[in-house]
Amino acid sequence: MAPHVVHGVSLSQPWCLPLLLLLLSLYSLTVAGFNLDTSMTLIKEGEKGSFFGFSVALHQQLTPEPHSWILVGAPRDRGLGLMRRQRPGALYRCPITGEKFDCERVDIDGDVNLDRESKDNQWLGVTVKSQGIGGKVVTCAHLYELRQRVGLPSETRDPIGRCYVLSEDLTEKDDLDGGEWKFCEGRPQGHEQFGFCQQGLSAAFTPDNNFIMFGAPGTYNWKGEMRVQLLNQTLLDLGFYDDGPYEVADEKQLNAQLIPVPYHSYLGLLFMASPDEDALVYKTLEPHSNWPMFEDVAQNSYLGLVARPHQLFFSGVVKGESAMETLDDVGSALDFEFTVTNTGPSLQTLGSAFLNIMWPHELSNGKWLLYPTAFHFQGHPETHCRPHTSLNPRKFSHSSPSEDQPQATFRRKGRSHPEEEGHVMTKGSLGRTTPAVAASERRKSLKLDCLLGSARCVLFQCPLHSFSGSAVLKIQGRLWNSTFLEEFPSVSALELLVRANITVKSSIKHLVLRDAAAQVPVMIYPEVGLTAQYWIPWWWILIAILAGILVLSLMVCILWKCGFFRRVQYEDKVPQYHAVKIPHQDLPQFHESQQKAGILHKKEWATHWSDGTS
Repeated sequence: MAPHVVHGVSLSQPWCLPLLLLLLSLYSLTVAGFNLDTSMTLIKEGEKGSFFGFSVALHQQLTPEPHSWILVGAPRDRGLGLMRRQRPGALYRCPITGEKFDCERVDIDGDVNLDRESKDNQWLGVTVKSQGIGGKVVTCAHLYELRQRVGLPSETRDPIGRCYVLSEDLTEKDDLDGGEWKFCEGRPQGHEQFGFCQQGLSAAFTPDNNFIMFGAPGTYNWKGEMRVQLLNQTLLDLGFYDDGPYEVADEKQLNAQLIPVPYHSYLGLLFMASPDEDALVYKTLEPHSNWPMFEDVAQNSYLGLVARPHQLFFSGVVKGESAMETLDDVGSALDFEFTVTNTGPSLQTLGSAFLNIMWPHELSNGKWLLYPTAFHFQGHPETHCRPHTSLNPRKFSHSSPSEDQPQATFRRKGRSHPEEEGHVMTKGSLGRTTPAVAASERRKSLKLDCLLGSARCVLFQCPLHSFSGSAVLKIQGRLWNSTFLEEFPSVSALELLVRANITVKSSIKHLVLRDAAAQVPVMIYPEVGLTAQYWIPWWWILIAILAGILVLSLMVCILWKCGFFRRVQYEDKVPQYHAVKIPHQDLPQFHESQQKAGILHKKEWATHWSDGTS
């Protein structure tokens, strides 16, 4: 561009130079903008100087009554009660209405213990986040101070920060709720450790709502720290055995050298969670560092599990193990297919992944349940699953080349569901296409699961060699027919569960797996003939009841005839007495009168003694 001409205007004119500078500035700047809809606006106002609106979040509760709220943080708001002269900050909930001043203060953090803490200027409400519809809410006060040796010259105040987690109705209901989310408490203080932790300057929930994340930019001499902590799920629900908490410097080692940023980087000052629900991805920004953004990516592993067929039947007669020669003598065939897919980055040299299969091979009394026969792994060519000794340990022979085809027809009466086999199986002249459980639907059903203790499992483990892409493991087995005939003859249905999960041995301290566990149920039913064998017709029961009543009536009749039920009867007569005349000399009064008169009479039986002198 020529410096002396702009659109044919000479620079000799006094107003040309400012115009040229304006045009050059417009030419060199890239301006990005967006539009705001000003036709329908909601305006909410708070106390002046409270920083009302410093943080905002939308929240919707479902219980006890549905409400939609605008959650607003006011980190410089005045306190209530004992803290009315201080500014601890507050959290407000505002209904979605056109009123400006209808926001309500959420009743949290209402008391203070001045002997161990200070809440003045703690900035409660600096961060407000919601899990979404029916979820929890977190708000933080990053300048919450922990006081030690209060009133002494050596008193210390450490702004460790703290966060409050609330239930969907913004109250404290369960053990996870409350203000005890302060992981820097109880740790070494000082600026080189956790004395200026400032937890809660940033906070967020993971997209799957299983974890909560906190940023603490003041730890380790302002290197910063991030913590990911389990929020509302159990180990079994998550399907893996390491549920955290996770920290960049390791929650147990507390080693600042593990944080890949220099000092004064403020790691955790800002971060964002990935919207991908199948991965845990969060990025933290270090405003005072030229290092690239720290990224912790969870492995996107998917585990699928399919059983073919999904329904089996058992019948026939009990056969001893010594009498079995081929796999057909054991029972119906069953094929499990485990598909592992990793859409995330490969572990490469950072670790190894393992596919673990919990195979229910026997009952608690030691009887066979599922008899494993073969492995087929499609993936890494050097993969060897263990233990191989558990495959066909009785060395039964393969009687037919269709062993690899579990859908084929077998000689035993126990068979698979006909829909899976593509044709209708028959037993004698009887054919059907649905499970024969109608006759026994009133009888109990059982679940065979290693986690419940109703079965025992053997662990099959296959290394995945830091795989990327997908791998398929097929396990073939046989249903041990004799065990079901002996142990479950009168059960209408059994549900057999096979479980699988993925574990990773890695040097990465913050590795989280998603969809790393799966289970598949296999329904097992007795054959229709076996069911009828143990089914008592209703008219048999009726005849037995009537016969019992008849026998009881006969017994009562016989006892009645024998006088068993007859009572002893007494005659209703007036008592009669018979008088007896006693001679006068036999009366006691007569003898007493003679004794008083001095007349003594010897008894007739008295002995007479004489010494011979008289």
